[in-house]
Amino acid sequence: MDKQKVKPITIKINGEEKPIQHQMDKPGDPHDSVNKEQTYAEEHAAALEAEDENFEWILPEQEPVESEEFIIKEAANTAAIYPKQTKSSNKKRFGPLKPIVFSIVFAVLVGLTYGAVMLKLVLTDKPVVTAGKPIDTEQPTGGNGEKTSPAKKAATEPVMLLPVTAFAVQEGVYSGKDAALVVKNELEAKGIPSAILDMDDKKMLLVGLAGSIESAKEIGAILKEKGIDFYAKEITLSERKAGKASTTEKGFLDKAPGIYDALSTAAAAAYSGKNVSSIADTGSILEAIDASKFSNDKIIALYNELSKAAGSLDNFEKKHESADAHSAQQHLLNFLEKYQAF
Repeated sequence: MDKQKVKPITIKINGEEKPIQHQMDKPGDPHDSVNKEQTYAEEHAAALEAEDENFEWILPEQEPVESEEFIIKEAANTAAIYPKQTKSSNKKRFGPLKPIVFSIVFAVLVGLTYGAVMLKLVLTDKPVVTAGKPIDTEQPTGGNGEKTSPAKKAATEPVMLLPVTAFAVQEGVYSGKDAALVVKNELEAKGIPSAILDMDDKKMLLVGLAGSIESAKEIGAILKEKGIDFYAKEITLSERKAGKASTTEKGFLDKAPGIYDALSTAAAAAYSGKNVSSIADTGSILEAIDASKFSNDKIIALYNELSKAAGSLDNFEKKHESADAHSAQQHLLNFLEKYQAF
């Protein structure tokens, strides 16, 4: 086999290349030990020579990096982990708005104060109006003596309607009001007074009133000559509650049955063509009642019917006209009808 070619070893020292030839000894060469020692001595000398020579290592300069200091503090609670807005930032944010808000509030307060002062001055300058006596609107509407409701109602108290006894001339009894109205209209067309009153579940048509049964029969006889059948009877409107009324109204209701009795007796005489007893006392009783203080429309209506009946009888006493006698009968029949419906 051919000997392997030994490549020299080159060392570069101070920019100069120094080759070192490595010799391989043959095995069994007697000079091996000598050569080995010589080789070792040369290598040792080369090492010493290398130590004497200067090696320069040139490295790039790097700027020292300053390490950042991190301080970790233990959070007192979980809320401390999240950032919070400082008071200084809030002040900077809302600082410009405060003067504007204060200016607006101050302007409003000044305006309200000024307005209150001016309003007080205006109200003080107005004259004080004192309450005067209320004016009654209840005045007669004419010669018939009708009254209207006053503007202000007086104090009221519970009242009762006293019973009224009447001696009536009955034309007939009808099952319904419509049927009774048909006959009533026919009688009024003939100039005969009439009124419809309740009798149990039926309607009773009356055509005359008197102070007694005998007087009622006399009136019935006159009507029979006109083709009207009749039945003389006594009827009573029972006592019952009338709600509340003023002291003046209560006084009238207490006197109403007696006034009716006196007027019905005089009206029966006038209808029969007899002399009418003086009703001056009855008229005086009605005039003594201050109906201008009435406020209950139903009580006013009762008063007006009795007052009109008294006026018709007063006219009959002076003129002796049958129309006044018929008028007195009609107003008394209306009084009974309204008294029952009260």
